[in-house]
Amino acid sequence: MSFKKLLVLLVATSAPAFAAAPSYVASFAAPTATAKLVSSERLWSCTGASCSAGGAATSPAKHICVRIAQEVGAVTAFQAKGKTFSAEEVAACNERAGHTATPAAAK
Repeated sequence: MSFKKLLVLLVATSAPAFAAAPSYVASFAAPTATAKLVSSERLWSCTGASCSAGGAATSPAKHICVRIAQEVGAVTAFQAKGKTFSAEEVAACNERAGHTATPAAAK
């Protein structure tokens, strides 16, 4: 086996070990209806009542929160690039997304 093939094989099998933590995490009061969706030019993976996505910050975090809330439903928690939104920021996100009240945090 050539060195190049060996290197490609090594990188391909090692990639999951080097995968970065998601850049964005949104939690909802109820499980989502879909496993994958595209919002704010990001591919979101959803499991249960939370969705996560990677990607560089091309838009302000508050805009990304609003878009996922419009797509999925009112958020109970939101994290962007390691910063957790305060209760006030979550409420503002939901209000901008057209949700009249912020649901209770998912347990």
